[in-house]
Amino acid sequence: MRKEENDLIHRGTYDGTIYHNPANKFCIISVKTTDKDVPQEARSTRRHKDHLIRFVATGYELPRTDAVELELDGEWKKGKYGMQLQVEQWHEIVPQTTSGVEGYLASGLIKGIGPALAKQIVSRFGVETLDILQNRPERLLEIKGITENKLEDIKTSYAESRMLQDLMTLLSPFKITPNAAQKLYQFFGVFQVKVKAGRNNGQLWTFFQS
Repeated sequence: MRKEENDLIHRGTYDGTIYHNPANKFCIISVKTTDKDVPQEARSTRRHKDHLIRFVATGYELPRTDAVELELDGEWKKGKYGMQLQVEQWHEIVPQTTSGVEGYLASGLIKGIGPALAKQIVSRFGVETLDILQNRPERLLEIKGITENKLEDIKTSYAESRMLQDLMTLLSPFKITPNAAQKLYQFFGVFQVKVKAGRNNGQLWTFFQS
């Protein structure tokens, strides 16, 4: 069954930051895409050499790098500054190539990993790098220059980048707004990364486990 136009999932690439609040991680970004389902009213009227469609997306901790493709799920809202995509949940799509993974690591999304270290990590682990980072991060100690302390910094930063995304995805079916998800994220902290949610007698309950 086709979703309503306002609920379509759109794919695109980060094009620039319009606004970013470092305190609560709310941001407004420009996204470029070939997606013809973007409403005409939401498209930028400026002409670009690449002829791609531009639109504005708002949300919390949206990736501000063109090293990954973005899959944005939300609702089109018309306001003072025109029609914008209010993102309810999002996913990063990292190219499954060594150059794609290296670009993602070098993008600055994960603190503690710069271009030089990203190259070293991908040279050793290849396209399995993200699986290592997610499930066996201790193997990063095999890389020269990564100490126990640096590894903890990398793990914490990666957990931060994943937690809000996972939380928003989990709570979205229960009509929990991105703003409310952000408040939960700030209250429970980065180490509460395992979340279970369900309904009991019509009430929403959420269980956080460290």
